[in-house]
Amino acid sequence: MLKNETEEISLPTSAAQVRVTPEELAAALNVLETEKQEAARHRESTVPIGEVVSEMNLEVTPDEVWAQVQKQRRQVEADAEAQAQARHAATVTDTATTRRRFRSWRDIKAWVWVLFWVSGGGGLLTLIPHLIHPAPPVGISVAGDHVSGTYTVQGVGAQRDATVSGDNDTITLRGDVRNLKVEGEDNTVTVIGSVEGVTVDGDGNKIHWTKEKLGK
Repeated sequence: MLKNETEEISLPTSAAQVRVTPEELAAALNVLETEKQEAARHRESTVPIGEVVSEMNLEVTPDEVWAQVQKQRRQVEADAEAQAQARHAATVTDTATTRRRFRSWRDIKAWVWVLFWVSGGGGLLTLIPHLIHPAPPVGISVAGDHVSGTYTVQGVGAQRDATVSGDNDTITLRGDVRNLKVEGEDNTVTVIGSVEGVTVDGDGNKIHWTKEKLGK
């Protein structure tokens, strides 16, 4: 027949009997000595409120001074916390800005890839020069009423087109005009050079053409 046996464990009756490793003992002694030194330095750098109030014959009570000191300490703690929150907010903002820039560049690269894929590569390559060097303006356009001036037609293709709109305009075009369109009423347009096609809309418009060369 088995008997239940209970083993009694004897616990130390005081901390003096507790056994620890040399490393644990050295670490504990080091911390305690450091704390004592810090407390001693703190006592040396502080003064008792009641003693100062009494020696200087101040018209305040020690309780009033202590209340003010506590208020100042709370303010210092609040300022430190506010600065920490501001630094955290700045870090979050910088991180968000960096992410937005990354996403923007990633989106641009995605669109470039889509254009490249849709165009088979060649279409995008032909588009790049136009993105770097925009196409020159198309032709000459004079709008408004009672406009008077001389314009030089240059370039090729659509750059040689000219449109005059409005009323009572007096315009001189020098060069080789491809298509001339005059709209409105009572406009006078003189072409010095050449003109291939003319379209006139409106009443009272006059078109003059001479073969005089530029520079004469």
